[in-house]
Amino acid sequence: MRSRLCLLMVTLMVLLSFSAACSWIGLGSRASVDMMKKLPVNSTSFSYWAVGKVNADEDLWDIYAIFRQSQEADQVKDVGLALSSIEHSVRATGFTAPLRLLGGALETADVERLLEGEDYANSTYQETTIWTPSEGQDYQSVAARDNVLLFGDAGSLHVCLDVIVESQESSLYDDPNTKSVIDKLPEGIIVQVDKAGEAAGEEYDDLVCYGKAYEKADEGRLSLTAVYMFQDNYTAGQAQGDISSYLEGEGYTEVKLEREDSFIRATARIRVSDFAGTLQF
Repeated sequence: MRSRLCLLMVTLMVLLSFSAACSWIGLGSRASVDMMKKLPVNSTSFSYWAVGKVNADEDLWDIYAIFRQSQEADQVKDVGLALSSIEHSVRATGFTAPLRLLGGALETADVERLLEGEDYANSTYQETTIWTPSEGQDYQSVAARDNVLLFGDAGSLHVCLDVIVESQESSLYDDPNTKSVIDKLPEGIIVQVDKAGEAAGEEYDDLVCYGKAYEKADEGRLSLTAVYMFQDNYTAGQAQGDISSYLEGEGYTEVKLEREDSFIRATARIRVSDFAGTLQF
């Protein structure tokens, strides 16, 4: 009996350790990673929204309202699609205009049938039709491929289709730094990854890349997990105080940091209403 109890305790400890490790390295099904694999490697920032989950939770409607106010949401409605068909969205920068992808219950044939009835010109690239609105319309070119709508200028759509269709171009997930960061994040209702640079929201000495994942904590609050990648252990250690001060200054509470070599992992909480006020779709 005692030996069985000891075996049970050891097994439980192993499972708990594995669970903690999975949380740290972000194992499991990752819609955000699947969407990142569709974006060009030279994207400088990445923002994934689980739009369907946010729409389904009344506590998160302050966030969903930001999506509903977007140009892409208006364009989807004007074409004749229901917003409820959108489950995932991505915004990537590093181009002449942001590149956005909307995924969900979107059959390409149905989308193109609806676009044919609108005032769009069409061209073909990578066996995919690109629909361009007439002059005077405040909309972007759009393409439909594999249950995903792509919005952007023609050049950006071409590069993105090269990634999606034939893997002629490397994806953002192929970038080793970006991959290292998102693989250490949990899946969330919003997942953001930024390469360090002038356009990044946070700047620290020798920062390489950083990412944030937001999950619902309880009614009215979100939990944040952030991962920062630095050039080396030294610069990661030096940055901990600045990261903590930044998060607290932005309204985050219960801020905790830990370092693993050249990575910093931060956790915190923030009110949904406060967070929604900082968002841009």
